[in-house]
Amino acid sequence: MKSRLLLFAGVAVFAFALVLAVKVLPGQAEGVERTPLKIGIVDLGKIVDTYARRVDLEEQLKVLIDPEQKKAKAMQEMIQDTRKAIADKEAQQVDEYDEAYVNLKNVLEMYQIQLKQQMTKLKRMVDVGKARILWQIYQDFDRYCAKYAQINAFDFVMADNRQTKLEESYDNLILKISMQPIYYYHPSMDVTQLLMAYMNEEYAKERGAAPAVNGPTPPADNQPK
Repeated sequence: MKSRLLLFAGVAVFAFALVLAVKVLPGQAEGVERTPLKIGIVDLGKIVDTYARRVDLEEQLKVLIDPEQKKAKAMQEMIQDTRKAIADKEAQQVDEYDEAYVNLKNVLEMYQIQLKQQMTKLKRMVDVGKARILWQIYQDFDRYCAKYAQINAFDFVMADNRQTKLEESYDNLILKISMQPIYYYHPSMDVTQLLMAYMNEEYAKERGAAPAVNGPTPPADNQPK
């Protein structure tokens, strides 16, 4: 309860600070005519889903994990072959202490352990790779967003992270709702598509000037018109 109250208090302080910022800009005194703040709203989830560089980054991750996936597949095939050999021995009704039969059982157990280790390694590679892709997209977003805001004279670019689905956990739901900084904005303030087009255009320029990276050229329909 204490942490929840602190969280609500933090949101309230942020909202109050924003009201003050809208009321009086830095360097302006009361009663002096001010220029209205220009605020843009961005859905970062859409940026992550449609950013052209994501295609390149995912292709690089695929190149990295493909050899490990092939190892896992080869191990699965060895396990299947060994199980078949064991089944053949059992069909022959060999003694359970038969040396060849025992060796096959031991080999099967070893292969199963190796496959489990390989799958754990593969899962970690995928998880870390996906996290690094998201981090790179966020770094690009942070850089391009600042440039876009400066070029277009935005005072604030804020996140649209409204809760769009029901959470089964009360604590998770109240946490996400209370951390939402914006509860309403006029649709004209949404600059997601404009910023997305700018990011793809800038990335295309940088990509063209940089050495080629692994992966296909981003799809044409992701490029700004």
